[in-house]
Amino acid sequence: MLSRVLILFFILLCVTIVFFHSEQEDNKKTNNTSREIPNDKTRLNPPLTAAKITPSTSNTPVGEQNACLPQSQFNTHPAVLAREHLETLNNLNPMAFDSGLVLLDESSLLAIINQGSLPQASYILAMNLFWQAHYEGFTNPFLSEELLTHTVFTRKPLDLNSLKQARYWFWQAALHDIPLGFIGLADTYQLEANLNTALSLQERNQMINHASVYLNLAIKVSPNFANYAELQMVSLSKEQALRFTYYLRQWHNARTKLNKPILQELVFFDELMTAKKETEALCIKDEE
Repeated sequence: MLSRVLILFFILLCVTIVFFHSEQEDNKKTNNTSREIPNDKTRLNPPLTAAKITPSTSNTPVGEQNACLPQSQFNTHPAVLAREHLETLNNLNPMAFDSGLVLLDESSLLAIINQGSLPQASYILAMNLFWQAHYEGFTNPFLSEELLTHTVFTRKPLDLNSLKQARYWFWQAALHDIPLGFIGLADTYQLEANLNTALSLQERNQMINHASVYLNLAIKVSPNFANYAELQMVSLSKEQALRFTYYLRQWHNARTKLNKPILQELVFFDELMTAKKETEALCIKDEE
């Protein structure tokens, strides 16, 4: 479920920031090399995740708990099952992606991508590179509930090379109808703003502005996804607006080459929104 995706990502980002502040005294600086991302000729070799839909019961008055469902009944509720199915159809649930891809190494994922099949491999590669950019290990545990349960989070200095590669593959994922790629792109810039100690205050703000531009781009070219994810357009400065126009042109050109429509639509969108509304009206009964 996408709302769960965003919640778990922000948890991971908060953990990252906490580690960052605790390690600032080490004054470890990483060299910064800039490189433009969505250029088709520039090949650069997140964490977003999904889990079962589990709305919080913390805001449900105790007197209304009897109207809530036990976890087992909630999991099999028709609206919940419909939402999970429709999220999977629209590539909104990374934990429902091909499980055989999750544990592959970088070279194996690249081989699959170069065969022109399984766009999910691009997103998984991006997620793994995003993870590798600031944690030990390659496989992103936010791609699997089992991995998430057993992974030890071990921070490391920011790896800008891996982060920039992640940006490229998040962009490719978005181009190939995995709209979560837009969120991943924004996340890479936010992460660099938070963890790259070599950046000046102005450069950090530029990173954050990059994130806003990509979220606005998602709203422009993937309005169904933006509606579902409840993204909101951000006011852009003149410089940001120019960058937005550039990225929009890159999107238009790339989608045309792929013989894909400029606007990215979700399948069974009305049904997905209905299922979302119905599941958000449900609650889970506290365990006795």
